[in-house]
Amino acid sequence: MKLTKLIATISVIIIIVVTIYTIYYSNLTRLSLEHKIPEIPTSRLEEFCHKIEILDIDKLRTYCKYSDVALLLIYYRHEPSNDFKNIMTRFGNRIFKAMTNRTINVTICTISYKESSTMLNISEINISIFPVIGFLIQDREYTYLIKPEVLSYIYSQLSVMGEKIPIELIEKPYTNVEDTPIVGDTHARFYLYIYEDAYCPFCAMFYLNTLPYLMKYIKNGTVAFILKNLIVHREVLEYHDYIQAMYLITGNSTYVLSVMYKIYEKLYELLSTGKGEEVRKVINLNFIKHLIANVSNITNFSKEILEKARKIIIEDSKEASKFGVGGTPGFILWDNKENYGIVFTGYRPWKELKKIIEFMYKNS
Repeated sequence: MKLTKLIATISVIIIIVVTIYTIYYSNLTRLSLEHKIPEIPTSRLEEFCHKIEILDIDKLRTYCKYSDVALLLIYYRHEPSNDFKNIMTRFGNRIFKAMTNRTINVTICTISYKESSTMLNISEINISIFPVIGFLIQDREYTYLIKPEVLSYIYSQLSVMGEKIPIELIEKPYTNVEDTPIVGDTHARFYLYIYEDAYCPFCAMFYLNTLPYLMKYIKNGTVAFILKNLIVHREVLEYHDYIQAMYLITGNSTYVLSVMYKIYEKLYELLSTGKGEEVRKVINLNFIKHLIANVSNITNFSKEILEKARKIIIEDSKEASKFGVGGTPGFILWDNKENYGIVFTGYRPWKELKKIIEFMYKNS
């Protein structure tokens, strides 16, 4: 049941795009025996895909071992799991059925970015997120790669539903110490970005259960912890305005970490004692201002500084969406030595987070 829901979710945005054309192609005549699939309306593919020239079609066909159509998965360093490939197989079948009104068995072809560059003119497009999903159709001289903004939406929706998608990045998140709190050494090998929301219960679990262990890696200079905003609960937007503004005034990331920790400590206390209905009453704007005053002695904020803070928060949330982060806590672990990162969404206990860090370190 879960798999079916996942497939439906990642298919819906594409199916909406092609539904209109499905009407026009629903009356296609049966092909003669020498053809294996109906004509694919590639003009519709081009609305949500980049059209990419195939440099060596014979090599590509040999590599992918497809005869009719294939769904192309281009990864950067880490090959997607079989579970993910199975999801994508059903996704491809749904897309082609929507476009042709016929059932087509789609082959999955998994290939590294480095290898794909010898067969596809992939340098034509700006790729920042992997796996890239593409379509190969018979003997055509082009492939169709889903545009990054559509790909980000697909992956963010999957992450919301709890699926662990192997998202890789080659574009570093925005990092400027003037407006982005960085806890730890700015020269650390790894940057762990967290996209968080003050009412996020799983963020609270991370701060209380995982962060104490992570602090060892922060203190020894292995990891820097970078705090970003991703507003899921509209009520907390103003809270984040003041916390972000505090940082803009002081430049002290420890202040931000301390305030967020106190918020999550109170949130966890309320939720764990069955007082969830009191969260909005207890953790309100006055509570946030009190925490800020305690750590920074700031009690007054100008309209200009709050407006600047709001713009940063909005940009953080846009960035999270761009990189396929669909919920809180969302994480990006960036390797500053190798210049690539991986994305994961949801609470991670320390043992699991440690494995992710060690995995990236060993595979560099």
